[in-house]
Amino acid sequence: MVMMAGMADTPDAYEQMSLARLRQIAEKRPVRNLYLRKAELIDELRTLDQRVANGEPEDHVAHASWKVDRSIEKFREHSLQEGLDEAERRIRDLLERPQHSASFQAGVRAAIAVMRWKEGPSDEDWGSYVDRLADLLSPLAWAGWEIPESYDSDFDFEHGPFLFGFLTRTNMVITVGYEVNGNRLTLGPDEAVSFDSDLDMLDDVLEIHPSPGGEGRAEVEAIAGAHGLLDPTRLKAAETSDVSTEKLLGQLYSEFVFASAQRSSGLPIETILDDASLKPYLGLACFTAGHGVVPDLVPSAVALGIATWCWRNNTAVEAHHLPSDVLMARVNIAATKAVQDLIDPYEGVDWEAVEQALTSETWQLADGRRISALFGDGWNEVKRTVRDQVRSWRRLDEEVLGPEATMRLFSVGGATSYSDRWWGQGRWTGICRRVILDAQTAGIPLPSPFDEQGAESFIDAAADPDNLTDAVLDWLIEVPPHGTAESDGLRFHQAARPIVREFELFEFTSWGDSEDDIEQT
Repeated sequence: MVMMAGMADTPDAYEQMSLARLRQIAEKRPVRNLYLRKAELIDELRTLDQRVANGEPEDHVAHASWKVDRSIEKFREHSLQEGLDEAERRIRDLLERPQHSASFQAGVRAAIAVMRWKEGPSDEDWGSYVDRLADLLSPLAWAGWEIPESYDSDFDFEHGPFLFGFLTRTNMVITVGYEVNGNRLTLGPDEAVSFDSDLDMLDDVLEIHPSPGGEGRAEVEAIAGAHGLLDPTRLKAAETSDVSTEKLLGQLYSEFVFASAQRSSGLPIETILDDASLKPYLGLACFTAGHGVVPDLVPSAVALGIATWCWRNNTAVEAHHLPSDVLMARVNIAATKAVQDLIDPYEGVDWEAVEQALTSETWQLADGRRISALFGDGWNEVKRTVRDQVRSWRRLDEEVLGPEATMRLFSVGGATSYSDRWWGQGRWTGICRRVILDAQTAGIPLPSPFDEQGAESFIDAAADPDNLTDAVLDWLIEVPPHGTAESDGLRFHQAARPIVREFELFEFTSWGDSEDDIEQT
């Protein structure tokens, strides 16, 4: 065994050392936590020793990358052997056919090409495949998923070019595969390697056969949206998990929200958490209504969060509730649309423009009605309280949190029980599809004109509720019963409930010992 400085001569030597000595050794090794119990620290050191003995990288991140490379290499070797075996089989089968058939000649040529290692796609071809894949994944990129700058690739004459890689977002992982010739895009769980701090976003593989151009991108957006991939993740600990939902979420807040806030403002964590304006929001929006929601940075959810917590909640809007749920829904939609273009995932929220948009006397619904006129005598109070709320958050952004932490907190605020049925979320069209198709299956007539145009036309129109009349939007919100049939609309339908992903973690050391931070949050 090749020994490194600080390694014990034998595994049993660790048992004879004091905890202080073990920590001295561990300081020189890539141990994830120096303050483990003695038995756990010994196990950690033995694992590192074994890696060195096996010629594997000792560092945890480098080791994880090494495991990925090994998995890829094994996959390539397996695919190559399968290709050669298949080529031999095809040659044997083809030789038994009539010698003058066209299939015989074409098949033999293809099989021989494989056996002779005929050249595959050019670098230019590979570049075009990567560009196409990046375009297809752009809806996920806008939803905060980190898209690879490069991909692993494979090629064989049976299936053609293939790209594969990983998408990551706030410790969640999706594997992506793209079979060019088969026009097959897959999104699924990570079965090749598992990092201690990463969780699978998906349990099963989603298979998409995208159409050419922008239509393919829209198809990916629809499927990813229906499965909750374009909205903030909502997690729940399995009964067998050693790590609770609260502990996991506490760590994610510490790492992705409060650490960012500290870097931006330079304030101590205690000062940030005790801010009189922030504390109530954390308690209600994040840890009560948004319990289990991961602080992802999803621009569409940020817009919903601002519409919910700067327009609808904590203001006089509810005190001056408009005459119908349909009208309130239209105003909520208008508020969400008003701020969508004022959010930049890198630069942050343009708060001055948000204030102007949500308090403008000329702000209108899509049909031309002025929102200030809808509230009548109550508009001045609505305008004042909305302005105060926006300015409070502008101060928090500029002086306490910084742009990233602010957007992550609003992303959580846009995925709470207050707005999980609002237009603007990634699941919206998928929810509407379920409501409409279930009503049709139950024998409930669709509203005019979709009783004649059909369900698919209704679903397409519902993607933007401004396309719908008040009567149709009212039908969608609360589908009327018909005879003995009952069907729920957006208000109560099962599909409108958030997707909750159950996780199972057995150790938490990969994030370090930060229980003090977790308890504070």
